Amino acid sequence: MSSDFSAQNFSRHLPMVLVGFSLVCFLTALFFNTDQGDERIISFDAQAYGDQGQGKAFEVESKNQVFLVTMERDVSGLAIDRGWVDVDVQIQSANAQTLFGYAINFFREYRENTDGDTYLYEQSEETVKITMPYSGTFRIHMFAQSNQIGDTAPITVRMQPKVASSMPFFLVGIIAIVAGIALGFINIKMNAQRRYRY
Repeated sequence: MSSDFSAQNFSRHLPMVLVGFSLVCFLTALFFNTDQGDERIISFDAQAYGDQGQGKAFEVESKNQVFLVTMERDVSGLAIDRGWVDVDVQIQSANAQTLFGYAINFFREYRENTDGDTYLYEQSEETVKITMPYSGTFRIHMFAQSNQIGDTAPITVRMQPKVASSMPFFLVGIIAIVAGIALGFINIKMNAQRRYRY
């Protein structure tokens, strides 16, 4: 009898425990996503887009340091619905080993909202989060292609150090809160069935 009572108490309180745990995870993720240290700003002019030599260097102070990397480019000079700039970004170690690589597309185009109204959409920046595996000097290389002659706007790279990676805690928090809510509904349904039975 006491074991059944203990099991019922556990199942009744487990949803609240999971929801509380999820809140702790979300707060931890929020703290880990705060800025730590000075932002690094690296600019690539049009002539440096295809530079496959030295690239641009930046320093990483600690192992597993997290950066929020934002790529920005003025797209006002691109023709609407026709002009585009495709950019391949590579982050390499001192011995030219590629650690990260991703692609960005800058453009302008007309789009239609749900009401049928047309508006101008500009893709002028892209943001990614990376974790550097070790400290030292690294280089960022940029390779860009454009279909529009004469558009020579520079590309700016902003690298903001973060406290740590927030994604694991955010994902665990989502799983915990979904599980807590689901178990809470199950408990409510089971309690209603017990009351109806007796």
